[in-house]
Amino acid sequence: MRLQDIRVAGIYFDGKSGVREVVSLDAHEGTLVYKILAAKVEFEQDHVPGTMRSCIGGTSRCDAVSLAKWAKEEVLPAQLPALLARLAARKLRLTPTEKTFLGNLDVTKLGGVNPLVNGQLALVRRLVTKGVIERAAQPGGDWALTGVGKAWLQEQGPSAR
Repeated sequence: MRLQDIRVAGIYFDGKSGVREVVSLDAHEGTLVYKILAAKVEFEQDHVPGTMRSCIGGTSRCDAVSLAKWAKEEVLPAQLPALLARLAARKLRLTPTEKTFLGNLDVTKLGGVNPLVNGQLALVRRLVTKGVIERAAQPGGDWALTGVGKAWLQEQGPSAR
Protein backbone atom coordinates (compact mmCIF):
# COMPACT_ATOMS: atom_id res chain seq x y z
CA MET A 1 0.00 0.00 0.00
CA ARG A 2 1.04 3.58 -0.32
CA LEU A 3 2.33 5.31 2.79
CA GLN A 4 -0.19 8.14 2.39
CA ASP A 5 -3.04 5.56 2.58
CA ILE A 6 -2.11 4.51 6.13
CA ARG A 7 -4.29 6.33 8.68
CA VAL A 8 -5.36 6.16 12.31
CA ALA A 9 -8.35 3.79 12.78
CA GLY A 10 -7.52 2.13 9.46
CA ILE A 11 -7.67 -1.68 9.40
CA TYR A 12 -5.15 -3.47 7.19
CA PHE A 13 -4.78 -7.05 5.94
CA ASP A 14 -1.55 -8.59 4.69
CA GLY A 15 -3.37 -10.94 2.29
CA LYS A 16 -2.37 -14.00 4.33
CA SER A 17 -3.26 -14.20 8.00
CA GLY A 18 -2.49 -10.83 9.58
CA VAL A 19 -4.94 -8.05 10.38
CA ARG A 20 -3.91 -4.86 12.19
CA GLU A 21 -5.75 -1.71 13.22
CA VAL A 22 -3.79 1.52 13.52
CA VAL A 23 -4.41 3.01 16.97
CA SER A 24 -2.17 6.06 16.90
CA LEU A 25 0.42 7.75 14.74
CA ASP A 26 3.40 9.81 15.82
CA ALA A 27 4.02 11.93 12.72
CA HIS A 28 7.16 13.46 14.26
CA GLU A 29 8.85 10.07 14.76
CA GLY A 30 7.11 8.36 11.83
CA THR A 31 6.00 5.48 14.06
CA LEU A 32 2.59 4.10 14.75
CA VAL A 33 0.91 1.88 17.29
CA TYR A 34 -1.33 -0.87 15.99
CA LYS A 35 -3.65 -3.43 17.53
CA ILE A 36 -3.25 -7.04 16.39
CA LEU A 37 -6.64 -8.41 15.30
CA ALA A 38 -5.38 -11.61 13.63
CA ALA A 39 -1.97 -13.16 13.16
CA LYS A 40 -0.29 -16.31 11.87
CA VAL A 41 1.25 -16.85 15.31
CA GLU A 42 -1.41 -16.13 17.91
CA PHE A 43 0.59 -16.92 21.04
CA GLU A 44 4.02 -15.88 22.21
CA GLN A 45 6.26 -16.73 25.14
CA ASP A 46 5.35 -14.74 28.22
CA HIS A 47 7.92 -13.32 30.61
CA VAL A 48 6.99 -16.11 33.06
CA PRO A 49 8.92 -19.23 31.95
CA GLY A 50 6.76 -21.92 30.46
CA THR A 51 3.69 -19.75 29.87
CA MET A 52 2.24 -18.41 26.67
CA ARG A 53 0.09 -15.35 26.11
CA SER A 54 -2.15 -14.34 23.26
CA CYS A 55 -0.94 -11.69 20.85
CA ILE A 56 -4.48 -11.06 19.63
CA GLY A 57 -5.82 -7.81 21.03
CA GLY A 58 -2.35 -6.67 22.03
CA THR A 59 -0.57 -3.69 20.58
CA SER A 60 2.80 -3.21 18.97
CA ARG A 61 4.75 -0.42 17.32
CA CYS A 62 6.47 -0.05 13.96
CA ASP A 63 7.36 2.66 11.51
CA ALA A 64 4.67 3.68 9.04
CA VAL A 65 6.77 2.65 6.03
CA SER A 66 6.99 -0.93 7.34
CA LEU A 67 3.24 -1.15 7.84
CA ALA A 68 2.63 0.23 4.35
CA LYS A 69 4.92 -2.47 2.89
CA TRP A 70 3.27 -5.18 5.01
CA ALA A 71 -0.33 -4.21 4.19
CA LYS A 72 -1.88 -5.46 0.98
CA GLU A 73 -5.33 -3.96 1.42
CA GLU A 74 -7.46 -1.85 3.73
CA VAL A 75 -10.43 -3.57 5.32
CA LEU A 76 -13.68 -1.70 5.88
CA PRO A 77 -15.10 -2.11 9.40
CA ALA A 78 -18.20 -3.81 7.98
CA GLN A 79 -15.98 -6.42 6.28
CA LEU A 80 -13.92 -7.20 9.38
CA PRO A 81 -16.16 -9.85 11.04
CA ALA A 82 -16.35 -11.92 7.84
CA LEU A 83 -12.59 -11.64 7.28
CA LEU A 84 -11.79 -12.70 10.85
CA ALA A 85 -14.24 -15.62 10.58
CA ARG A 86 -12.62 -16.72 7.30
CA LEU A 87 -9.14 -16.58 8.83
CA ALA A 88 -10.31 -18.54 11.90
CA ALA A 89 -11.99 -21.12 9.66
CA ARG A 90 -8.72 -21.72 7.83
CA LYS A 91 -7.07 -22.60 11.14
CA LEU A 92 -9.76 -25.07 12.21
CA ARG A 93 -8.60 -28.63 12.72
CA LEU A 94 -11.63 -30.87 12.36
CA THR A 95 -11.75 -34.63 12.62
CA PRO A 96 -13.11 -36.62 9.64
CA THR A 97 -16.30 -37.24 11.64
CA GLU A 98 -16.75 -33.52 12.30
CA LYS A 99 -16.14 -32.73 8.62
CA THR A 100 -18.70 -35.32 7.56
CA PHE A 101 -21.25 -34.02 10.06
CA LEU A 102 -20.83 -30.43 8.85
CA GLY A 103 -20.74 -31.46 5.20
CA ASN A 104 -24.05 -33.29 5.58
CA LEU A 105 -25.82 -30.44 7.36
CA ASP A 106 -28.72 -28.90 5.59
CA VAL A 107 -28.02 -25.37 6.78
CA THR A 108 -31.55 -24.33 5.91
CA LYS A 109 -32.77 -26.85 8.55
CA LEU A 110 -29.97 -26.51 11.09
CA GLY A 111 -32.49 -25.48 13.69
CA GLY A 112 -33.97 -28.96 13.37
CA VAL A 113 -30.75 -30.64 14.49
CA ASN A 114 -31.38 -32.22 17.86
CA PRO A 115 -28.14 -33.84 19.00
CA LEU A 116 -29.87 -35.57 21.91
CA VAL A 117 -32.21 -37.41 19.56
CA ASN A 118 -29.59 -37.99 16.88
CA GLY A 119 -27.04 -39.36 19.38
CA GLN A 120 -24.48 -36.76 18.38
CA LEU A 121 -24.31 -34.63 21.50
CA ALA A 122 -20.58 -35.25 22.08
CA LEU A 123 -19.83 -34.28 18.49
CA VAL A 124 -21.94 -31.12 18.76
CA ARG A 125 -20.21 -30.19 22.03
CA ARG A 126 -16.79 -30.48 20.32
CA LEU A 127 -17.99 -28.25 17.49
CA VAL A 128 -19.32 -25.72 20.01
CA THR A 129 -15.93 -25.75 21.77
CA LYS A 130 -14.21 -25.15 18.41
CA GLY A 131 -16.54 -22.21 17.71
CA VAL A 132 -18.26 -23.80 14.71
CA ILE A 133 -21.84 -24.00 15.97
CA GLU A 134 -23.74 -22.40 18.83
CA ARG A 135 -27.10 -22.60 20.49
CA ALA A 136 -29.48 -19.70 19.97
CA ALA A 137 -29.95 -17.44 22.99
CA GLN A 138 -33.68 -18.01 23.52
CA PRO A 139 -34.75 -20.87 25.85
CA GLY A 140 -34.92 -24.13 23.93
CA GLY A 141 -33.18 -22.31 21.12
CA ASP A 142 -32.11 -23.96 17.94
CA TRP A 143 -28.54 -24.65 16.89
CA ALA A 144 -26.88 -22.32 14.40
CA LEU A 145 -23.60 -22.09 12.54
CA THR A 146 -21.30 -19.36 13.83
CA GLY A 147 -19.53 -17.01 11.47
CA VAL A 148 -16.54 -19.37 11.63
CA GLY A 149 -18.76 -22.36 10.81
CA LYS A 150 -20.29 -20.58 7.82
CA ALA A 151 -16.84 -19.48 6.63
CA TRP A 152 -15.53 -23.05 6.94
CA LEU A 153 -18.39 -24.39 4.81
CA GLN A 154 -17.79 -21.66 2.21
CA GLU A 155 -14.04 -22.45 2.13
CA GLN A 156 -14.83 -26.14 1.52
CA GLY A 157 -17.11 -25.34 -1.39
CA PRO A 158 -19.72 -27.76 -2.75
CA SER A 159 -17.56 -30.79 -1.86
CA ALA A 160 -18.36 -30.29 1.83
CA ARG A 161 -22.11 -30.51 1.24
